[in-house]
Amino acid sequence: MDCKGRRVVGQLKQDEEKEEDEFDLLEFVAERCRDAAEVERTVEAAMSKDCARSSGTASSCCTASQDDKPEPNVPQDEADETDKTDKTDKPEQEKDLEGPAADEPSPPARTQSLPGAYAAVPGTELQRRATTVSFALVGAAPCSSMSLECWSTDGNSMDDNDACYPRRRHDEQLDDSTSLTTRVLDLEDPPHDADDDTRKNRGLVEARLVVPDRDLPQAEDCSELWEQSSRSRGHDRKEQEDTKLVKTVLLMGALVLLAVSMVLVAVLVPTHDTEETLSQTLSPSAASSMAPSFLSLEDRVKSLFEEETLVALEDPDSPQSMAFQWLLQDTERLPSYSDDRIIQKFALATFYYATHGDHWNTNTHWLNHSAHECDWFHQPDFGKKATTAQMLPGYLDGFLEPPPPTVCNDKGLYQHVWLDQNELAGSLPDEFFLLTSLKTVSLSSNAIKGSIPATRLGKLTALEGLALGQLPPKGTIPTQLGLLSNLKVLFLAKSQLEGSIPTELWTLTNLMHVVLNDNPELTGTLPAEMEKFSHLKWLIIDQCSLSGTLPSELGQLPSLEWLVLSDNQFSGTIPTETGRMASLSWFVLDQNRFAGHLPSEVGILPQLMGLSFCDNSMEGNLPSELGHASMLYALSICNNQITGPLPSELGLLTGLGVALNARGNQLSHSIPTELGLLSRLIDLDLSSNQFTGRIPGELGELSSIGHLGLAENYLSGTVPVELSLRQQSLHTLELEGNALLSGTLPVGICNISGTCVNSPLGDNCGESRGLLFDCTDLLCGCGCSCNKQEEHSSQQNSTAVDGIPHN
Repeated sequence: MDCKGRRVVGQLKQDEEKEEDEFDLLEFVAERCRDAAEVERTVEAAMSKDCARSSGTASSCCTASQDDKPEPNVPQDEADETDKTDKTDKPEQEKDLEGPAADEPSPPARTQSLPGAYAAVPGTELQRRATTVSFALVGAAPCSSMSLECWSTDGNSMDDNDACYPRRRHDEQLDDSTSLTTRVLDLEDPPHDADDDTRKNRGLVEARLVVPDRDLPQAEDCSELWEQSSRSRGHDRKEQEDTKLVKTVLLMGALVLLAVSMVLVAVLVPTHDTEETLSQTLSPSAASSMAPSFLSLEDRVKSLFEEETLVALEDPDSPQSMAFQWLLQDTERLPSYSDDRIIQKFALATFYYATHGDHWNTNTHWLNHSAHECDWFHQPDFGKKATTAQMLPGYLDGFLEPPPPTVCNDKGLYQHVWLDQNELAGSLPDEFFLLTSLKTVSLSSNAIKGSIPATRLGKLTALEGLALGQLPPKGTIPTQLGLLSNLKVLFLAKSQLEGSIPTELWTLTNLMHVVLNDNPELTGTLPAEMEKFSHLKWLIIDQCSLSGTLPSELGQLPSLEWLVLSDNQFSGTIPTETGRMASLSWFVLDQNRFAGHLPSEVGILPQLMGLSFCDNSMEGNLPSELGHASMLYALSICNNQITGPLPSELGLLTGLGVALNARGNQLSHSIPTELGLLSRLIDLDLSSNQFTGRIPGELGELSSIGHLGLAENYLSGTVPVELSLRQQSLHTLELEGNALLSGTLPVGICNISGTCVNSPLGDNCGESRGLLFDCTDLLCGCGCSCNKQEEHSSQQNSTAVDGIPHN
């Protein structure tokens, strides 16, 4: 074969290296030719015409003889030889495929990107490999049938970064002249009733016959369509942007005109009806945002109030209504005040009227329009610190450092309300809690009644100190207290509180001072999670009805200074972990139900000043380690079941100044002479024990002693004359109940004239009792006759010295 057929053979041989499946194309064409003779003649004519156009010899070009037809089944060796021959001829074939010579007629132009397969397959001897495809082949289409489709890459409006692609319109149908030269058999599963050929050929590329006298469609250059569409799209985008800009300008202009019109109406027509209409139309929040341009001064102020306050204004005698009228009187300054300043003045004025401000002990500058509210009267410090510190040393130390902070901050907003002991009465109004900038509130020792407004208290989120002690209100501690996360000081002593301490209180881990004493109906327990309160310095909840045990976690509070839980219903033992509270100064557990031994670890607390656990059921010996508590100022262990000797190490407590009270125990042995070293001691009470032996003369060295109690023991011997040295300081000397005392009382103790002074811990004097002793046949003097007749008389009658009765 030659001419056109040779070129086709070369092309097919090249395709054979890439494709995987083979089939006998020649057999396929021959079978079609046998079935359709007309189609075969048409193909031969086309082939002859193509060869004639290329070489001029149409007769011997592409016709394959029957003898040249290869066997259907070619052996593998022969096929390999054929492949080698074809590969050897490849350069010549490629040369032939480069196209016809210059003098030969040119075939119709074809583009390299023209899709499809060769439709005309000349010859009957050629083999072609074909493969299935999973996509449809696309043929050429004229530009007239194309449209430009664009996609937005970001889902928004089109821009220059978006993609546009030409695509044939769906409504454009190709006629026979533009039909594709190939088609792809249906890729979907054929129907069940399809024949075997249909199933076999599913997904294969099928060649379509080409009519010889009709040219194949050629791809056209659509670049002009692309450029034209791009220019059109850019022009449309610019028009849209221009339109949007115009609309924006027009809208802004309309808003400006509307605002100007409303201002002109408000200025030129300020009638009462207009103002009333506006105030009724606008909500309080909207009116506030538009003030003062469209509202009267009165309506502007009202727009700042909550609904409850507006209701209260309807009563002309209410504190809110009186405060409102007072506020409106300041026509000169009120219009220039900020909203915060108006609310602040109204809240303070309402508080003044609600607590009977005209009857306060001091109300200097209050409700004076000429004086800034920050200059209105207030106490010099929080919780009457200076006064209270005279009774309780160290009270609130570390909370407010001197000098006291100013009432207002640099913005003129209230931070502190200090009006303790100022004869306030009435009740706390809800409007008081509009002062949301408050850091401390101290209103103790007044006559304010009613409960704390629970729903309002949570608004004071900046509050650090709340002191409402010694107030008549009766109620529970509000749970909203837990919202005050910045709270450091809570002082609610003597406030007739009832119910249980809310668990929310124990979530305030910034607490430094908790004082809830003298609320007998207050119940609850101490939480086990006490270690969270690392800042806690004061925990004073005495004379209440708390119960449970002492959490051992108290030992993890490094800052705790005062632990006062007396007069409650606590039980159990005192945890040894309490000996770890290195900052503890006052440890007071009187009048509870504690049992067991006093932990020796308590004696090594380096800062301990006061230790008191009277009226419990403590037992065992008193630990000698107490002698190492060099800072100890007062020691009271009265009315327990403590046994054994009184440790002589207590004589090392030279700082002991208030009291050593061991009355009502089972202490035995002799009284330590080392107690004479306690030169600052005011009260030494060893009564109602089992002491034996003589009264130490060293007790006469107690230069500050006022009360010496030695009654109800087993003491013997004479009363030491050294006690006469203390006649100027002693006001009570108790010697009764010691049947073994003998001799004559020293003259110096017969005329004791000391004056009892209350200790810093409270009233411990009672009535000064003077000298108390039993006039017996062994003990006489100080009005008790020592002869037998007088002795008999003294047994029948009481003896008095200086008007002071004695047994």
